[in-house]
Amino acid sequence: MHGDALVEAIQVAIAKPIVVEGRELLLTLSIGGATSPDDGTDADTLYRRADRALQSVRKSGGSGRLRYHSDLEAPMIETLN
Repeated sequence: MHGDALVEAIQVAIAKPIVVEGRELLLTLSIGGATSPDDGTDADTLYRRADRALQSVRKSGGSGRLRYHSDLEAPMIETLN
């Protein structure tokens, strides 16, 4: 299964309500992703960039997915200036 299809299948499964002791629970899932070689070639860089994408999803309310892109670095660069 391709990465995007796998993430979508997980999100669909998570979105289904579950019942625990008679109470319905709804879960959400936030995912940030990065791929090699486009977003980095070493594990540390890929992890940091996936985490940056994840934090962006969380800032926007969560329950979504985002693949890393270079625009996610702009806020950090502006902070350093």
